[in-house]
Amino acid sequence: MPKKIKDCWAEKSPNSPGRSAPARAGARRAVELLGAPDDRGVLNVGGRLGANRGPAAARRALSQFMLGMDGAVGRVRLGRGFDVAPGLSIEEAHQALREAVADALRSGVAPLVLGGGHDYGYPHVAGAFDALGAKIALINVDAHLDVRPPEGGLITSGSPFFLALESGVVRPRNFVEFGIQEHCNDAGFGEYIRKKRAKVVMLNEARAARGGAVAYFERLVAGFIRKKMRVVVSFDVDSVQMAHAPGVSAPQADGFTASEFLGMAAVCGEYRGVATIGFFELAPALDLGGMTARLVATAMHRYLSALGRQKVPA
Repeated sequence: MPKKIKDCWAEKSPNSPGRSAPARAGARRAVELLGAPDDRGVLNVGGRLGANRGPAAARRALSQFMLGMDGAVGRVRLGRGFDVAPGLSIEEAHQALREAVADALRSGVAPLVLGGGHDYGYPHVAGAFDALGAKIALINVDAHLDVRPPEGGLITSGSPFFLALESGVVRPRNFVEFGIQEHCNDAGFGEYIRKKRAKVVMLNEARAARGGAVAYFERLVAGFIRKKMRVVVSFDVDSVQMAHAPGVSAPQADGFTASEFLGMAAVCGEYRGVATIGFFELAPALDLGGMTARLVATAMHRYLSALGRQKVPA
């Protein structure tokens, strides 16, 4: 019988944090799925709820896929992983994910993070900082800048990169906002990011670039790697047109096409300097026939396939 991904990934019980198994000697790459089933940050900003079930939906959709015509996914040591416990507060849950990401990276395993609200983009990059140090770069693929300060002390799904910049886990010159849309951001957010001197690539700019959006994204990734940096990529699924991704907290009439989104995910798997990626804001209860979950799972598959085709360094 043909094997599906669920027949090949290493099982790990949900909600069972602990050290990730070290990468097997000679394995091309090892990946573990880390879930953050929490949308309290979305609630705090008044968004549409449902992203707390995103990790389960993404895993379920991915589990049914085949290993690929060349079996590339089967050459990745893939762990089903676990979900971090929501804890009593967002801060407690963020710390749990931060530790899980750092633990995986220190073990030579690439964590693939599944949200949950995009506030978990902060512990995602913070965990990479803890494990890899200051030589990390961050690319946020998103319609929103997500630099909203916590309001009344409440962290929101719009806060991750305000928290990352203010805490120093990522330097502004090593941070790119990619696919940003005017109507999703106000002047205050724009002024904040300009003062920080981080790079902002608007959606129209990405489309108009030489070779298109995927080629531009690849140049950004390759440019950071040439500088000997490890790259973290945070994909907010609302960066994709709602025609392709209706099941998200903040759907957008315009955005990247499904093909562009999948192309960027594949790029992440083609470069060994990409340390970890994450997908956020998938909200299955808001989806249409599971199409957004399948898009995220297909993006994960493109990433894993590209990893499986990487040459083992000497």
